Amino acid sequence: MFLRQIENRGEKLVNYIILDKEPTKVQEAIHDGYKAVVEDASKHTTLEKFNTKNANVKLLCMLNDDVENIYITLNAKSINKNIYVIARATNENVVKKYKRAGANDVLLPSEVTSSMMSVAILNPVMYEVINTIFIGKYSSSRDDERQIIEKKLEKEDYLVDEVMVVEESIIRDSKVGDVDFRSFKLILFGIHKAEIDEFIFNPPEDVKIELNDILLLFGHHISIKYFRDIRVLDRS
Repeated sequence: MFLRQIENRGEKLVNYIILDKEPTKVQEAIHDGYKAVVEDASKHTTLEKFNTKNANVKLLCMLNDDVENIYITLNAKSINKNIYVIARATNENVVKKYKRAGANDVLLPSEVTSSMMSVAILNPVMYEVINTIFIGKYSSSRDDERQIIEKKLEKEDYLVDEVMVVEESIIRDSKVGDVDFRSFKLILFGIHKAEIDEFIFNPPEDVKIELNDILLLFGHHISIKYFRDIRVLDRS
């Protein structure tokens, strides 16, 4: 999967493009509403077709093949070292190889599964919402809850968005538990801590929100905009 963010006259346009060598998979992606093309992402010439020099680019390497993912990472970094690469590793023994290749973040399916199991046990409501967003199904036995969630997610104005904490932010140096996200009708999925370059999923209430941290929020686009303007003052 290829994520390209383009700065255009001060407005940030985000385009997700899926690259796959198999035409059948590309057709399935297009049928599901995604932008997809038949391309070999491991080829240097493929990545050069995109505006990687003048745009903020993120590349997701999600193949079930470490060799190919690492090769794609190397190619991307050779074109532009500022390309942000998120790669999927089959096991923890190859994580160092991904890091040496230049991957900014390495995901291990086992760790992701473990985190989701923890959320399902400790925060079942949040788990249901996350499950609905990524899988499209709400497993609650209560029909009224399921219908409310599904109706909300059918609307395009509900989204997951990133909000950066800037110097003037009112919530800067506050703790997660001190910020009433619920009053803004928002759900905090996680925080990317800028200082340690680490993402904390479902952060505890005592986690401090600091300068340049990025909050991953879910909610109505108007709610996110209002929160950004009133509490964060991030205009990006």
